[in-house]
Amino acid sequence: MNYPELKKKYIQVFDHVSNHRIKETFSTLDSLVGECSNRELSTNLDSHKETYRNILKYSFELTDDPEKEKVYKRLMRNILELADDIKEDIILSQQLL
Repeated sequence: MNYPELKKKYIQVFDHVSNHRIKETFSTLDSLVGECSNRELSTNLDSHKETYRNILKYSFELTDDPEKEKVYKRLMRNILELADDIKEDIILSQQLL
């Protein structure tokens, strides 16, 4: 991966999050995390996916959770922080800059 490709995918993550397209966000992050040397980032991504599945589960199957909006916003913030960590890991491990 070169820096322009990384930058393009990184921007895609932000676009997807701002448009509430979470499935596409996870797809883009999946492709990026495969380039990382730090496997903990993949574990963090899986944790965020599980949180999102739980949000959907509670939204459609169970009673409405009054904390849902807070959890969703925290998840979006955590996803963006993870995207930063992934970008930094790829830049450092592949010496892109």
